Amino acid sequence: MLRVAIAGASGYTGFELIRILSHHPQVELTTITSRQQAGQCLEAVYPALRGHCRLIFAPTDPQILAANADLVFTALPHQAAMEIVPELLDRGVKVVDLSADYRLRDAQVYGAWYQPHRNPELLAEAVYGLPE
Repeated sequence: MLRVAIAGASGYTGFELIRILSHHPQVELTTITSRQQAGQCLEAVYPALRGHCRLIFAPTDPQILAANADLVFTALPHQAAMEIVPELLDRGVKVVDLSADYRLRDAQVYGAWYQPHRNPELLAEAVYGLPE
């Protein structure tokens, strides 16, 4: 069983991940995070997900995520993943970033489109995937 957490689970992408992963036979959804919804029950925030899981939104803390998950999906706003991904990787957690933070390999190109990248050394390790 793969222990999975979703950082930024209160947005649309997080909602869909919860819906999909909560029924996956090889996934245990362990932690969901949200800055705005921390402390609230998933079902109270999203009644449509009643019965999918009984998790409470936690703060987006890399220590909590790493302690509870083997894999973390980051469904965070632009540049927020850069705040937690390095620590998650240092703790041996696999990360699937759904933002643009690790989408581009070249830090200069990233900087031209967004802002300077906070950890450009990780861009060479990132693998970009685009499902059809």
